[in-house]
Amino acid sequence: MADAPVKVCPKCNAYGQNDSVRFCKKCGVEMVDAPRIAYKERSETGVRAGTPATPIMPATQSAARPPEIAPPKKISLFKAGAVIVSLLLCVSLVIFFVLINKNQDVYVAGVEIIGAKSFATLWKNGAPQRLGDGNDSAAKSVYVLGDDVYVAGDEIIGAKSFATLWKNGKPQRLGNGEANSVYVSGGDVYVAGRETDAKNRSFATLWKNGKPQRLSAASGNGGANSVFVSGDDVYVAGMMDGAATLWKNGKPQRLNAYDAYAYSVFVSGNDVYVAGAEIRESAYTIGMLWKNGAAQSLDDIWKAVSVYVSGDDVYVADGNSAALWKNGAAQRLSGEHFNLGASSVYVSGNDVYVAGRVGKAATLWKNGKPQRLSGGISVGAAMSVFVNQPS
Repeated sequence: MADAPVKVCPKCNAYGQNDSVRFCKKCGVEMVDAPRIAYKERSETGVRAGTPATPIMPATQSAARPPEIAPPKKISLFKAGAVIVSLLLCVSLVIFFVLINKNQDVYVAGVEIIGAKSFATLWKNGAPQRLGDGNDSAAKSVYVLGDDVYVAGDEIIGAKSFATLWKNGKPQRLGNGEANSVYVSGGDVYVAGRETDAKNRSFATLWKNGKPQRLSAASGNGGANSVFVSGDDVYVAGMMDGAATLWKNGKPQRLNAYDAYAYSVFVSGNDVYVAGAEIRESAYTIGMLWKNGAAQSLDDIWKAVSVYVSGDDVYVADGNSAALWKNGAAQRLSGEHFNLGASSVYVSGNDVYVAGRVGKAATLWKNGKPQRLSGGISVGAAMSVFVNQPS
């Protein structure tokens, strides 16, 4: 054993065996004095100057230690479980809404005109399907239940108009006249329209599973435009002898004393809403909304043709302009001013759909954004929209 004056590198702990060593040969850091350390001879260990060695430190001096890292805080099982449940809930909601949007189908009924011929047309997610058998025809209302798609409209055969119901594309002619609205409930199919007799008188008519029931008086001059079923009650909106009329289970209720029309009925809870129009002086029309028989004038609406209620919100579509009325405020859907109109409104979740026309094109608006359904060589109009909810 031999004691030798040494220096030590403060960075890598390398040692030099004499005081003449100023800088560490390994890392170039200036050496500092170190306590006398016992080394073995080169012949015994092979350790040389500038080679790291393990120093024998005095009892009063300890070797440098790395900084201590605080242990992670403990999380209770309750908090950990809550975090996991929250993450799973978020993932489940994302999957749920993705599946809803994936499975949700939007149906629009309307008409396309090519040349001098009109075709009843059903658009599913924007893809058109013609329903007529080559006859002039129009599709006016669509209702979807499960895998079955019902469309009400009319066909011109020869010189006569026939009220027609298409189920999954197959037509059923209900009688002379026109079919304006279809609703399916409890396995029963209801169609509202007008039936024409041999004397060319028109009667407000409700077909249930193909069987007609005349609603208006024997004098004729009536028509049914909309049907809605709530529980055991069947509501029909239309006109009889010049007055806007609501029928409940076949019993009529006149909504006004003016020349007026009732175009649409919707039931929400215990409240019954009817949209229509009144004819004022000089043939001026104004949109109307009746709630449980009480009238409200819609100053920004000329012709209220469709009503839909979602929660506390009441939506009304204007047939004389592309406008949507919501809780008293009108929103214009198009910057055009001529040859346009909204025919139907439907609300699904947070999305509001409106079917109508702009210029020569059948158009569907979703949350105010338009989608042209027809165009090119065809002229079209979208008359009804229905969103099929996932089962």
